[in-house]
Amino acid sequence: MAKLREKMQKYLQLFLTNKQFTLLCTLILALFPYTSWLAVVVIAFITLRNGWMNGLTILLPVALVYFACSLVGMPAVGAFVNMLALFFPCYFAACVLRMMTNWQAVFGLFFLMIALTSIFVQLLAPDFVVAQFLYLENFVKETQTDASVTKLLSDLSNINQTVVASYAFGLQILSIFFSATMSLMAARSLQSRLFNIGGFKQEMLSFRATKISIAVFIILLIAATRLNLIAMTLLPTVIVYFLLAGLSISASFVNRKNSRLLLLLIVPLILAPFVSAPFYTILGLFDSVFNLRFYKLKPRNRG
Repeated sequence: MAKLREKMQKYLQLFLTNKQFTLLCTLILALFPYTSWLAVVVIAFITLRNGWMNGLTILLPVALVYFACSLVGMPAVGAFVNMLALFFPCYFAACVLRMMTNWQAVFGLFFLMIALTSIFVQLLAPDFVVAQFLYLENFVKETQTDASVTKLLSDLSNINQTVVASYAFGLQILSIFFSATMSLMAARSLQSRLFNIGGFKQEMLSFRATKISIAVFIILLIAATRLNLIAMTLLPTVIVYFLLAGLSISASFVNRKNSRLLLLLIVPLILAPFVSAPFYTILGLFDSVFNLRFYKLKPRNRG
């Protein structure tokens, strides 16, 4: 294990010092579908440590090669959108995290980018969201034979299609930025292993939703109940933001008892997501108001 760690640190140092080696490795990773996310991690790692310009000199050629290869299987517009969605959110977030050393600023940037994307789509292509949803719905109906899926689709058809499509589009955009968040977290973890051991873990355990986010959540919730399409698109993002804050406070409490149990916090989200996700979200909401980390469990008096 120690030898593996030494080799990993050696390669990470090589990424930081040898630009040609970094560019070659990142290009190779970007060419394959299941390793392209690793290319994003490398670019974010370089940006976090060496600055935005060094990250950009790796990003631009890799993104252009990825775009050119994507043209083989899809139209130019689709290839361009895929390129933007894969590389640029994580790169900009890495720039912000390096400059401000604040994950709140990162999520603020993501929220702004999602909001601008939603407004852009609603203004320039208002029918795109519904058309995309109908296409996906028909595709699922033709390919799925599961009775539960068919029943779910029939239930959704009884609801306003614009409402369902807006929430679905919000989840689709959220998945892009969630992927960017995971890549950025991986890059930050690598940086921490080299230069600030334990720093990344402390950042994750101390992450807390802001009070401003509660006001944003309430405004979006009210607007969504009044069928505002942009609010419906943004609402899933804010909910996941509070969910991550709830995971952080839960991890903070578990870490006080036994740090080896931290990964078990993810298990309920996999086995019982409809129960655990609301729980973590509500916990994140409460933590943003009361800062639950200051409350420590008092030992019982014996005697």
